[in-house]
Amino acid sequence: MTRDLLAVLPADARRMGANDIEIADAQRQLGRVLPADFVKFIRGSNGAEGYLRQEVYVQLFRVGDLKEINLAAAVDEFAPGLLIFGSDGQGTSYAFDYHRPGVPVVAFKDEQMSRESASVVAGSFTDLISNLINHLEPSG
Repeated sequence: MTRDLLAVLPADARRMGANDIEIADAQRQLGRVLPADFVKFIRGSNGAEGYLRQEVYVQLFRVGDLKEINLAAAVDEFAPGLLIFGSDGQGTSYAFDYHRPGVPVVAFKDEQMSRESASVVAGSFTDLISNLINHLEPSG
């Protein structure tokens, strides 16, 4: 799946991959272990931004920016247990939900950030990207 995502992103949307030190530093700062499939992706492209297909835009944040982004959004205050890692560029954020088994991906409108408004949209990062690439609505 990592290869599929990298293949559908325009070259200018991809970034140089993160190294093990950057990943370990981010996980230490976050106090969490990132899901393995997300780590695999960021090793290939440390974040990305662009269209997966004509009407599906995705912004995936750099691993080193996750702490700052989540602090600025006050995630721990409004939606404890979530870790924002990306967006659709239209006001919906994607986050890992560390309070649910398997750490699924949830989505929520930025202005409605709360655990109650966060809906499971995929069982994993890989499932989310697969759904978006294959023209499916994200679902759990």
